[in-house]
Amino acid sequence: MGEKYGLNFRLVEEKDADFIVKLRTDERLARYLHPTDNNISKQKEWIQKYKQREKDGLDFYYIFEDLKNQQLGLSRIYDVQKQSFTVGSWIFSPNAPLGTSILGDIIVKEIGFENLGIGKCLFDVRKGNIHVLKYHMTYHPTKINEDDLNFYFEIDGKTFLNGKMKYLNLLNLIKPPALPVRLEKAM
Repeated sequence: MGEKYGLNFRLVEEKDADFIVKLRTDERLARYLHPTDNNISKQKEWIQKYKQREKDGLDFYYIFEDLKNQQLGLSRIYDVQKQSFTVGSWIFSPNAPLGTSILGDIIVKEIGFENLGIGKCLFDVRKGNIHVLKYHMTYHPTKINEDDLNFYFEIDGKTFLNGKMKYLNLLNLIKPPALPVRLEKAM
């Protein structure tokens, strides 16, 4: 479990199946994600299989909570390779405070770049998901492919860091450097 930017985050457990199903079967929230069955037992089975991929270092599914442990959202690192990792399954409750989903995205990318030490992040965005596409484009990723449904992007650590700092500043999570004080001589 970790805490950063006022959010707790931890790896998903079977006990989170109900929350995952609730978010991922909400038609409005999940319309751009891979469909999930509205079945908590199936979700628990999926989590059991996922835990092996987690143990193998291939897949890391995070749940984000406020500092009172109220569940807010989910995001995932998967298809972990030597040179790249993929992020996705990014979904947050409409009750999450403004900016929380952005912080969740920043945290999972930080984990991939900084903790896992991997140099390239891959992600895809559904073409109809205009708001998420606009958000990701602010990082200036490289478009590597597209198909009828998705745009496929990659971003390196340095490019991510530049975009991340803009968002942390915008969300008042970093303080700009103090300006030097200039004292004028009394005349």
